Amino acid sequence: MPNNNFIAEPASQRVRRDDRSQSRPVFFKSLSRIVASVALLLASSAAFAADVPGKKSPPAPPEASQACLEKNGLVNDVFGFNGGSDVNDWKGLSLSGTYGGSFGTRAGYLNSHSGNLQATYSPYPCVEVDPYVFGGVTGSKTFGVKSNGSTEGAGIELKYKLLGRDPHGFGLTFDLVLQGAATNGAYYTVVGRSDNVYDTAFSIFADKELVAGKLYGALNVSYDWNFQDLGGPRNGYANTSIARFGAALAYQISDGLFVGAEGSHFRRYDSMAFNKQLGYATFLGPNFYWAFTKSWALSGAWNLQVDGRAKGTRNDLDLTNFSQHIVKLKLNHDF
Repeated sequence: MPNNNFIAEPASQRVRRDDRSQSRPVFFKSLSRIVASVALLLASSAAFAADVPGKKSPPAPPEASQACLEKNGLVNDVFGFNGGSDVNDWKGLSLSGTYGGSFGTRAGYLNSHSGNLQATYSPYPCVEVDPYVFGGVTGSKTFGVKSNGSTEGAGIELKYKLLGRDPHGFGLTFDLVLQGAATNGAYYTVVGRSDNVYDTAFSIFADKELVAGKLYGALNVSYDWNFQDLGGPRNGYANTSIARFGAALAYQISDGLFVGAEGSHFRRYDSMAFNKQLGYATFLGPNFYWAFTKSWALSGAWNLQVDGRAKGTRNDLDLTNFSQHIVKLKLNHDF
């Protein structure tokens, strides 16, 4: 096809074009040298940059202990009043509110209601830190005499998982609780208006998967030391302690839905050591756990005293140191 844009050039212009065509080999040689120089410069810059320390990369997350790696994770609330060995995932945060009630005495009535607001956080694998605040009220009537009281306080619960169910066959966790409270007054109060009460509790929680993904069992052993700074005319202090042995079963009906049964045996002492026993009681009852969404769960338990005896009595139940019924209802949210 003819080029309609072709225009005849003067002879002088064609001569200069011929001169440029003869100079092309020299031009390409110069261009090749420039490209080679630029490539060498870039390679040298890259090598220099590799030798110069740059911005530090963020630290790698801590390696999770084998104790925390469970094929089937288990929420502690499936065991009711008893505890399991699992702790929150690393950096996992949750918030819970718990209602606790105790009812029943030998003569008259005794009603106790309490509320607990607790945050649960895992700052490091296998470790859980759970600060909380609580309060409660009590009303009773015995032999025609009525009395009322209240309690406010705060505490912290620390957990460390020692063994995991998958690598060791059973899970094992150490639990420490430190708590302070005041009865019938503020936490810091004028002596004579209330009693300050301090608790230190040590517990071991063990659990095992009995039927894969379906049936779980737990065993608990705990010791709770209570120190009470008496106010008013009773100026002084009192030491008591409670030992508890518990066991529970939890069966998974479907994903996030558990039902179970549990039992606990309590012994109360009028000292820090295991002497001067004041009484004992055994409780049995059902429990449940229901995760109704991915982040919300409801759990509860009811225990009835089926055996016990207070010091110096021949009764079948200890309703001096313990209540006849205890209940628990907990709402939990995972963030």
